[in-house]
Amino acid sequence: MELPVFPSGLFSYWLGNRLRASCIATAKGDQPTVQLLARSLHGQGDQCTAANNAWQEIESYRAFADAAQDGDAAALGRLYLGDPQFVDLLLHLYRLKNGDDTPRDLATQRFCRLCLLLHQRFSSRPDLLYGQFADPRFSHLHANALGPPLLPGHLYAQPEPFLQYVHQLWVKGLYQQLHLAYLAFQICGRSVPASDFHLRIFTVLGEVERLERIFTALYRSYQHTIPSSSLSNLLFIALGQEKLDQQHVNALVESLRISFPPQSIPPLPSSRPLSVSEKPLLAVVSADLRHHPVGRFWRPLVPALAQRFRLVHVFLNGTDGDQLTAELRAHSFDWLRLSQAEQPHLIQRLQQLAPQIALDLGGHTADNQHGWLHYRIAPVQATYLGFYGPTYARECDWWIVDRFLTPHIGQSYPGSERQWACPFPSLCYDVAAHGLPDPDRLPLSASEHGILGSFNHTRKLTRHTIQRFGAILQGLPQSTLMLRSHAFYDPAVRRWFLQKFVDAGASPSQLLPLPYAPTAAEAMADFSRIQLHLDAYPVSGTTTTLDALAMGVPVLTQPTALYAGAISAALLEAAGLPDGIVSSESDLLPAATRLLQHYRQPQQRRALARRIREGPLCAVDSMPQRFAVELGEMLKLATQACAA
Repeated sequence: MELPVFPSGLFSYWLGNRLRASCIATAKGDQPTVQLLARSLHGQGDQCTAANNAWQEIESYRAFADAAQDGDAAALGRLYLGDPQFVDLLLHLYRLKNGDDTPRDLATQRFCRLCLLLHQRFSSRPDLLYGQFADPRFSHLHANALGPPLLPGHLYAQPEPFLQYVHQLWVKGLYQQLHLAYLAFQICGRSVPASDFHLRIFTVLGEVERLERIFTALYRSYQHTIPSSSLSNLLFIALGQEKLDQQHVNALVESLRISFPPQSIPPLPSSRPLSVSEKPLLAVVSADLRHHPVGRFWRPLVPALAQRFRLVHVFLNGTDGDQLTAELRAHSFDWLRLSQAEQPHLIQRLQQLAPQIALDLGGHTADNQHGWLHYRIAPVQATYLGFYGPTYARECDWWIVDRFLTPHIGQSYPGSERQWACPFPSLCYDVAAHGLPDPDRLPLSASEHGILGSFNHTRKLTRHTIQRFGAILQGLPQSTLMLRSHAFYDPAVRRWFLQKFVDAGASPSQLLPLPYAPTAAEAMADFSRIQLHLDAYPVSGTTTTLDALAMGVPVLTQPTALYAGAISAALLEAAGLPDGIVSSESDLLPAATRLLQHYRQPQQRRALARRIREGPLCAVDSMPQRFAVELGEMLKLATQACAA
C-alpha cells in the first residue's frame, strides 16, 4: 500500500525549523504550513490540528491503523517508515485507536512505543515528547519517564508541554532543576502555563511563611478573580500556621462560599424512610483511596462500615489505583471513579446516589473536590481524616475529631462546622498495612550519646522547627540528629537544610541525612537507628508520629491550639504518654534529655512498641465498629431533627 507524502514545509515545521518551514511554504504556496506558522506565532499552535484534517482526507491510513490496533507491530512500523515526515499522524493514530476501553498494559506499551519513536525521529523536538504526557491516563508514568531537558528554544507553539516537563521534575524530586527551568523560560520571555510547581518548591524548603505571604498578597490583589481551587490552597496554608489569622480566614471563607452560590443546584428532596432491613447509604468522597496515608487509615474501617451501611466510594482519580484501591473496592456496595474531566459533575453524581450520609476524606488538600460540601446532598454531611482543619463549607454538619483533640482545638475555629468528638482515638493505625517489622528482631541502637531523629516531610522543617532542633542539639553536643525525607534526593535541597541547621547552632558533625528508603519495610527499619523522634512545629506529624511510636521510639512535641499542631499531642495522650508533651519551647531540652535517658536501652523501646501496638491507637478489632456506631448516631440526630 502506497502512503502519501506530505509537504516538506510541514516536515520542517514538526522538526522545529521554523525558518526553513517559512521559506518552503512561501516558495511553494503551501497554505497549510503558512496557516500553521501563523497560528503558532500567536501562541495558537495545535499539534493535533493538521493531523485531524489530514486523517479525514487520507483513507489509506485506516488499514494500517486497524492492523496496528489488532497488535500487528509490522503494520505500525510500516506506517511510521512509510511517512516519517508527518509525526502527528502517529500522534493521532495513538489518540484515535487507544480508547478508554483499551487494557491498561496494552495502552502503556503503545504509549511508550510512541514516545520512543518521537524521541528517535525528532530528537530536536522534546516538546512533542512531553506533550504526550498531558493524557491523564498516563500520569503514573511521570516518575519513571526519562526524557531530555526542555529548553526555552524547544517550545515551538503551545507552552503546555512545559507543564508536563516540570511535573516530571517534581515527581522525580529534582527541585533545583525545576526552579531553574521556570526562571529560564521567564527570562527568555516564553509563556508558561498557569501552575503552582514553582511555588510548591517553597514548601519543600520549609518556607511556609514565605509562601503564605505570597499567596496572601495575591489574594488581596486579585480577590475577585481567584478560582475556588486557589482559595482552598490559601485556606490550607492559613490553617497550618502557628496561630490562626481569623480576619484573613474569614475573608477566605466568604470568598469561597461566594464561589459556590446556594441557588446553583436544586434543594435536597425529602428522603424516603428506610425499610427495616435496608442499610443506609454511605457515600465516601476522596482522591486518596490508594496507597496514601488517607487510604491506609481508612482501610481498617471499611469492613465494619460495609456491614452497617451500603458503602459507596467516589474515587476522584482517573487511574485504576493500586492494590489498596482494589481492597477498598472489594468491600464497596458500589464504586464510582471520576476522572478529572468528569469531576465537574461530582455534585450531580452524588445527588443521583441520594446517600443518607456523605463523608469527605480530603478537605482542602490537593486533588480533592470540597465544593460539594457547600450544598445539601445528604441528611448528614461530614469531613474526616484527610485534612488538618475544618472545611468551613456551608453545608458541612460535622468535622470528626476525638476527645483527645478537643481540649486543644475546641474553640480555635470560629465560624466552622461543629466538631464531633469521638470518645476514642479518631485514627486507627493498622500495623500490618503500614509494613511494620517485629521490633524484637531489629538491632536497636544503644548509643550513650543520644540519637535523635526527624523523619517528617521537609515542608515541616520550618524556621520554628529548625530553631527548636538547633537549641536541643546545642544543649546535647554529643548527640546526633538523623534527618530523612524524600526531598533530600535533590543534593541542593539537602545542602539547604544542612546549612539552615548549622545557622541555628548545630554542629555539622551532629547532622546525618539518611538516604530515602526505597521500600516501606526499610523506611520502618530506619526507626531502629534513633532513640527519640523530634516532632515538627507548628505542623506536627501524624503518620510519622504513629510510625515512631509503633516502632518503640518516643516522640517529643510542643502542641499549638490548632489541629495541625496538636495531633501528635493528642496521639500521645491517647497512648498514655504525656511525658512527650511540653507547653513551651524552653521545656524541649529538659524533656529531650529525660526521654533519651529513659528510652536509651533497646528493651525500653521494645516495650513501648508492644504497648502501642496493643493499645487504643492500633485497635483494629474494635475502633472500626465504634466509628460505624458514631456515624449511626449522626444519622439518628439528623432524623430526629427532621421529625421535629
